[in-house]
Amino acid sequence: MLGVLGPMTSDNCLAVLPEIERLGLPTGTICGSTKFTVQYAYAFANGGLAGEPAAYDLGHAFALALGRMRIAIPGALRDALDTLRRVPSCTGGPGTIITLGPQARRSFGPPRNERLPV
Repeated sequence: MLGVLGPMTSDNCLAVLPEIERLGLPTGTICGSTKFTVQYAYAFANGGLAGEPAAYDLGHAFALALGRMRIAIPGALRDALDTLRRVPSCTGGPGTIITLGPQARRSFGPPRNERLPV
């Protein structure tokens, strides 16, 4: 297993955080909690449960990352997810982007005409 898509509710996401970190398994979710932040946790919600567009963005990001992997291990998936920058998003307003990285575990960013935080 390289990674997990889910759980998709905030209560369940927070309950599995210790296991995500212990196993080192990249985990993506659309939970709305701002506390879903550990090294291997990726949140794709823009506020509360964003529904199908956020689920598409989650799957799209993981698919892009799988294509960037050099070796099939969970750490390589995490490293590949951390390279995603300025990927157009289905969720949010016009121009909303997905950017992930070692310090960016909450995926959605500002529209293209705004600056990303440094």
